[in-house]
Order: sequence, then structure tokens, then C-alpha cells
Amino acid sequence: MKNNRKGFEVKSHFLAVILLATAFSQACERESPSKGGGLSLGGLYPGESIQSVGRKYGQPLRTFKSIGFITVTHEFGDVIVGFDETGAVARVFAKTKRACDKNGVCVGSQWSVLASRGSGSYVKTSSTGIADIGDSCWVEFTRDGSLVRSIELLCQP
Repeated sequence: MKNNRKGFEVKSHFLAVILLATAFSQACERESPSKGGGLSLGGLYPGESIQSVGRKYGQPLRTFKSIGFITVTHEFGDVIVGFDETGAVARVFAKTKRACDKNGVCVGSQWSVLASRGSGSYVKTSSTGIADIGDSCWVEFTRDGSLVRSIELLCQP
């Protein structure tokens, strides 16, 4: 009889671990990017929720409401995040060295490194701009001399 109880406890613990892992997996799936072709900026992804951004960046310094595709904008110092009408990330603008794209190109990186990656998804848009194209979103880099000056992730509705 004692053996069965111990087996029941082990099965109960195992079941609890499986249930927690399933719940965690489902929560991660809800927060995963829904569009953007894997693009990211400063650890933020297109389609990510306001709540998820809040967990990563804390309370915004300022919040702006507007009419149009981007309905709410949160300012976190050198990072500005715009949310669409569903409350999902649709724009991230950064002028901080902590903000990097999915390939590790950051504000302050050498422009020549970015410009040399001409193959693949990077596309030259002007003498001061290069974009990384995703699925209905893109990341745009601007330069100041030989350095990346700002990076902006944008999505279209």
C-alpha cells in the first residue's frame, strides 16, 4: 500500500511539472512575434503586447495617444514604442547603444559593418539609410558619419 502512495506522489509531481511547462509554453506562444519575419529591436518584436513591453522596460516616462495606425506611443527615454489599435508593437525607435537588431547591429556600430552585409535582407535605401526587410515590417538604420545613429523598426497595417 505504501508503494502505491509513493508512486502516486511521483506521478502527481510529474503531472504538475507537465502542466506548468504547458502553461509556460502557451504563455510564450502568446507573446511571440506575430509578424515581422523575425525582426526585433532592443529585445522587442512586432506584435508583442503592451504588457510584455512593460515587463521588459517598466513604466514609460510619457504616453501619447493618437489617431491612426499607431494609437498609443510609450516613451522610455532613448527608446520609443508605438502600439497599433490592438495594443501590439508596430514601431520601435531607438537612439541608445543598448538597442540592437536581430543581427547584433546597434546604435553606435560602425556603418561599414552594416553596409558590408549587402547580401541577404539588408537593402540600401539611400546614402544614409539601410533597411532589413521582414514580413510587413522593416528595420531602418540611419547614420551619422561612420556610425549608426538610430534604428527604427516599423510595420505596416
